[in-house]
Amino acid sequence: MNQLFSDIRDRLLNTAGLEVRRSHVWQGALVFGGGLLLGAALGVLLAPKSGAQLRRDIVQLFEKARREAGEAMEETEEEAERRFGEESERESAIKPPV
Repeated sequence: MNQLFSDIRDRLLNTAGLEVRRSHVWQGALVFGGGLLLGAALGVLLAPKSGAQLRRDIVQLFEKARREAGEAMEETEEEAERRFGEESERESAIKPPV
Protein backbone atom coordinates (compact mmCIF):
# COMPACT_ATOMS: atom_id res chain seq x y z
CA MET A 1 0.00 0.00 0.00
CA ASN A 2 2.82 2.37 0.92
CA GLN A 3 4.62 1.58 -2.34
CA LEU A 4 1.44 2.25 -4.30
CA PHE A 5 1.07 5.63 -2.60
CA SER A 6 4.72 6.44 -3.35
CA ASP A 7 4.32 5.49 -7.01
CA ILE A 8 1.18 7.62 -7.42
CA ARG A 9 2.78 10.56 -5.62
CA ASP A 10 5.93 10.32 -7.76
CA ARG A 11 3.93 10.16 -10.98
CA LEU A 12 1.82 13.18 -10.04
CA LEU A 13 4.85 15.20 -9.04
CA ASN A 14 6.74 14.10 -12.15
CA THR A 15 3.81 15.23 -14.31
CA ALA A 16 4.11 18.67 -12.74
CA GLY A 17 7.89 18.69 -13.23
CA LEU A 18 8.56 18.22 -9.52
CA GLU A 19 10.23 15.49 -7.53
CA VAL A 20 10.50 14.35 -3.94
CA ARG A 21 13.83 15.07 -2.37
CA ARG A 22 14.85 12.31 -0.04
CA SER A 23 16.51 13.40 3.17
CA HIS A 24 19.13 11.46 5.08
CA VAL A 25 18.64 13.50 8.24
CA TRP A 26 17.34 10.52 10.21
CA GLN A 27 20.28 8.34 9.25
CA GLY A 28 22.74 11.03 10.25
CA ALA A 29 20.90 11.75 13.48
CA LEU A 30 20.81 8.06 14.40
CA VAL A 31 24.51 7.56 13.70
CA PHE A 32 25.41 10.72 15.60
CA GLY A 33 23.13 9.84 18.52
CA GLY A 34 24.43 6.27 18.65
CA GLY A 35 28.02 7.47 18.64
CA LEU A 36 27.22 10.03 21.30
CA LEU A 37 25.61 7.42 23.54
CA LEU A 38 28.36 4.88 22.98
CA GLY A 39 31.11 7.41 23.69
CA ALA A 40 29.39 8.73 26.78
CA ALA A 41 28.66 5.22 28.06
CA LEU A 42 32.25 4.13 27.59
CA GLY A 43 33.50 7.28 29.28
CA VAL A 44 31.22 6.70 32.25
CA LEU A 45 32.05 3.00 32.52
CA LEU A 46 35.80 3.50 32.29
CA ALA A 47 35.94 6.35 34.81
CA PRO A 48 37.03 5.29 38.31
CA LYS A 49 33.87 5.89 40.37
CA SER A 50 31.88 4.16 43.05
CA GLY A 51 28.97 1.94 42.06
CA ALA A 52 26.34 4.38 43.37
CA GLN A 53 27.92 7.33 41.56
CA LEU A 54 28.24 5.26 38.37
CA ARG A 55 24.54 4.31 38.49
CA ARG A 56 23.56 7.98 39.02
CA ASP A 57 25.71 8.97 36.04
CA ILE A 58 24.15 6.30 33.85
CA VAL A 59 20.63 7.43 34.81
CA GLN A 60 21.57 11.04 34.05
CA LEU A 61 23.09 9.96 30.74
CA PHE A 62 19.90 8.21 29.66
CA GLU A 63 17.72 11.11 30.82
CA LYS A 64 19.86 13.49 28.77
CA ALA A 65 19.69 11.19 25.73
CA ARG A 66 15.90 10.94 26.05
CA ARG A 67 15.59 14.71 26.32
CA GLU A 68 17.84 15.28 23.29
CA ALA A 69 15.93 12.66 21.28
CA GLY A 70 12.67 14.44 22.10
CA GLU A 71 14.14 17.77 21.00
CA ALA A 72 15.41 16.21 17.77
CA MET A 73 11.98 14.71 17.14
CA GLU A 74 10.31 18.10 17.63
CA GLU A 75 12.79 19.73 15.24
CA THR A 76 12.14 17.01 12.67
CA GLU A 77 8.38 17.42 13.00
CA GLU A 78 8.71 21.18 12.52
CA GLU A 79 10.90 20.65 9.44
CA ALA A 80 8.43 18.14 8.00
CA GLU A 81 5.52 20.54 8.58
CA ARG A 82 7.50 23.36 6.93
CA ARG A 83 8.36 21.21 3.92
CA PHE A 84 4.82 19.88 3.64
CA GLY A 85 3.57 23.46 3.68
CA GLU A 86 5.96 24.36 0.85
CA GLU A 87 4.76 21.38 -1.21
CA SER A 88 1.12 22.34 -0.59
CA GLU A 89 1.85 25.88 -1.76
CA ARG A 90 3.50 24.55 -4.92
CA GLU A 91 0.58 22.24 -5.60
CA SER A 92 -1.95 25.04 -5.18
CA ALA A 93 0.12 27.25 -7.47
CA ILE A 94 0.05 24.69 -10.31
CA LYS A 95 -3.46 23.41 -9.69
CA PRO A 96 -5.98 24.89 -12.12
CA PRO A 97 -9.10 26.41 -10.51
CA VAL A 98 -12.16 24.20 -10.59
